[in-house]
Amino acid sequence: MTRTDVPAAIALQQLAFPPPFSEDLHWDDAHLYRHLRVFSEGQFVAEMDGQIVGTCSNAIVTEEAWRAHANW
Repeated sequence: MTRTDVPAAIALQQLAFPPPFSEDLHWDDAHLYRHLRVFSEGQFVAEMDGQIVGTCSNAIVTEEAWRAHANW
């Protein structure tokens, strides 16, 4: 994913999660730009015929933060 992919990634998410899914839970551009700044290697898009048809956004967390949720 690059910065130029962000608007299409947001539009795709809105299509994938229509109401009654809360729009407050959709990504916004600041969210994805932050992901690109912090861990650009973990952000992906899938393209078909030059159009974004899928996205994958990953985060890096500390082991301590991960263990805090060990009882999931």
